[in-house]
Amino acid sequence: TLLNDEQWCISYLFARRWPGGYSCPCCKRMSKMTPTDRRFTCPVCGHTMSITTGTLFHGTKKNLSQWLLALWMLCSRKRFSCRTLQKKLTIKSYHTAWQWRQKLLVITDVSNDKKCSGIVETESAAITESLPPGCAPYIIAAKEISTDPDFSGRLRLDYCPDLSVSAINEFAKNNIEKNSMVIVPDRIPYTDLEPGELRFIPEPGINCLAHTYSILVKFLEDTRYPSHSSTRSERQLKRRLADFSFQANKSLFP
Repeated sequence: TLLNDEQWCISYLFARRWPGGYSCPCCKRMSKMTPTDRRFTCPVCGHTMSITTGTLFHGTKKNLSQWLLALWMLCSRKRFSCRTLQKKLTIKSYHTAWQWRQKLLVITDVSNDKKCSGIVETESAAITESLPPGCAPYIIAAKEISTDPDFSGRLRLDYCPDLSVSAINEFAKNNIEKNSMVIVPDRIPYTDLEPGELRFIPEPGINCLAHTYSILVKFLEDTRYPSHSSTRSERQLKRRLADFSFQANKSLFP
């Protein structure tokens, strides 16, 4: 109901950007006046600025109510397809809905920028099982282990063209904080990893990596992410992995 009111959306964005009042970039004076449209004029020096400048909505001609509704859909729904976006926002062109979704998915990259830390499990799965071992592209997962049974730690997924020591080290560098303890499978090439900024520990007697592996299987079997074959581009697959991680983490770290 609130998102149907354009004036409420303008006031909401203004309050989020300047909770203590608007600070004019020219005269540096503070003002707590709430704008009536997207362009705000400083009551002191007359400098005019759009409240969407420097935001995700920069330069848009669409109503803020549509953008905020799209953001709400991204953060509250398990499925966020172009068709759903096109229908809910009454966008005429499918291509326009696709562009909107790509822009919104930048948020998934931002929200996934924090690395796993503490005790972390690492496991991998081949995307194409029909290829010989070591030749297929792989997905690697890093999953935080929490001592709280009701809390599931942060998840990070990434793609690598082959499963080698250098590829695993690169994944660990990009996705796991330094000085973390990393539990890895007791098999090659994981057993060839050299300890350094990370402590690699082969899987103990119990199969503690089963949950992390099940996450990889869930991704590969998810109907929202079809055709995980090697013919898919690396960029498309990485976007799907980022979206999957975002959906998994958003309930834990809203």
